[in-house]
Amino acid sequence: MTGESSPAEMARLRARIRELERALRRKSAVLRILERELCLRDSILLTRVAASGSPYPDSDPSLFGASDTIGLRTSDVESTLAQVWRSLGTPPDAAE
Repeated sequence: MTGESSPAEMARLRARIRELERALRRKSAVLRILERELCLRDSILLTRVAASGSPYPDSDPSLFGASDTIGLRTSDVESTLAQVWRSLGTPPDAAE
């Protein structure tokens, strides 16, 4: 292609740019909705998946960071309970 584009080529490129801008606006709208609705942990996981394809650094994305241990650390209790309640769709206060 030479330094100057034909009018038809310019029209095609402008149409393509408009198409890409519309797609970007749609994706941005979806991401803003997700950002409002997701909890912090899920938002972080989504960001990691979008950026690198893996929700956890240096892990197989199909395993979601799972390991072969059954040991429970004190630091795991709160996040595990929060995940359980979220999966049930019931707020923790409603179960008491």
